Amino acid sequence: MTDRVHLDLDDAEAGVAGAHPQREPFRVPVAPSLTATTVPFNAIEPGLFSVACWRMDDARFDFDSSFVMPAAKKELGLLRVVHDEHPGCPMTVFGHADPTGTDDYNKALSGRRARSIHALLVRDVDAWEDLYSHPFGGDQWGARHIRHMLSAVPSSSGPPYAEVAPGPGNANTAAIRLFQEENGLAVDGDAGPNTRRVLFAAYMDVLCDGEALHPERSEFLGRDALGGGKADYQGCSELNPVLVFSKEEAARLDQPAHHGERNAENSVNRRVVIFFLRKGTQVDDGSWPCPRVSEGTAACKARFWSDGEVRRAPQAERRLYEKTRDTFACRFYDRFAMRSPCEGAAPLLLLHVRLCDYEKEPIGGAPFRVRHGTSERSGVALPDGFITLIALRIPEMVRLEWTRPELAEEPEYPFRREIFVDVGDDDPSDDKRLHNLGYVAAERSVNVRAYQSDFGHPETGFLDDIRAELRAFHDGGSRPASPAGGA
Repeated sequence: MTDRVHLDLDDAEAGVAGAHPQREPFRVPVAPSLTATTVPFNAIEPGLFSVACWRMDDARFDFDSSFVMPAAKKELGLLRVVHDEHPGCPMTVFGHADPTGTDDYNKALSGRRARSIHALLVRDVDAWEDLYSHPFGGDQWGARHIRHMLSAVPSSSGPPYAEVAPGPGNANTAAIRLFQEENGLAVDGDAGPNTRRVLFAAYMDVLCDGEALHPERSEFLGRDALGGGKADYQGCSELNPVLVFSKEEAARLDQPAHHGERNAENSVNRRVVIFFLRKGTQVDDGSWPCPRVSEGTAACKARFWSDGEVRRAPQAERRLYEKTRDTFACRFYDRFAMRSPCEGAAPLLLLHVRLCDYEKEPIGGAPFRVRHGTSERSGVALPDGFITLIALRIPEMVRLEWTRPELAEEPEYPFRREIFVDVGDDDPSDDKRLHNLGYVAAERSVNVRAYQSDFGHPETGFLDDIRAELRAFHDGGSRPASPAGGA
């Protein structure tokens, strides 16, 4: 049984790590050979295999970006544990994209995320500056990301610079000036290259808890010796999805009206995984098949399973790698992943919620916030008012706040609802269903009568009279046949 370590997050889980099943020691009963220079060597070497892993999900990156968000500090704390428990085991970083876009485009984007994580760990501020200065597609670092860093890096007085010297929106001038003053930089309020490098380094230290997590370049598989990050980090494009839609789902989700749902479900495919290889493992340029992040996908496809294109393509049924083990096209990556706890995770929750006003009319494009514990995620509803919440671990409850688009800048959102997410099949679970639908009185009979009144039923107050309909409505969206009001 594989040991699995989950990070105890205060919001939907966004990271996992664990040790891989142990293998028997590699033993071959042969003597060393001698070369012309009398250097002993064995022509037989053990294959590459991983001993542990770490994964960070899409939630810890800015949307469509390689910028690592402040909340990633939690997952990086988990990486520290795995790193410390596996000394001498070289690491290699894999970035993954979802199946939207071309292979080469997604390889570049997934490679940028992998490079960003590698640079963060080894404190390569020049790599982050290159990502900042050379945008690609939607991956464009800018004022918003400067703001994120200034909101995380503490000033000399303690609070982050963005709190000590706040500005409206993404206006960072005052905070930048204070940062420059305290770090011996030219004070002009502009986050130019010199200021960015110092800010990058400070932010990297915040995320990695200073020197607590600061591996050397030599601790990565390529040891920074093969050029272009070869074997240290690589992008796998969309070649190894953990979730593949059915043909029917794919056709529906490809329609523009459903792109929000498609992107939410595909978030499990957008991830960065680090594998720790057997202690002492070394590779050279020729023995590591994964191309550099600057190269195309031809070398990747050369290592496909014979049915690789079929594996990653939609088929009759939806498939999850943890269940079917047939969604990864690359046989080389599949060998690392097939017994990895980091690639066995799949979404446990997809919660579809429609945001409405007090008259139960949907609010298209409603700005919303989802709060759980001390964490907060925000977004904008689809034109029909629907949002999709996704989590790998099911929290008991989340707090949802939303507003009208024209009131998005107001600090308080007028519509609020605490939603039970962990809803079971026992009798008390139906009280949670009523609560989620807006029936929040202290007494069950009052809620049942209100529901019955709204949907044209006799007001008996007995839950058994509506239980089947309530569950179908709440869990599956099967609306009662004769509603009296909106939803």
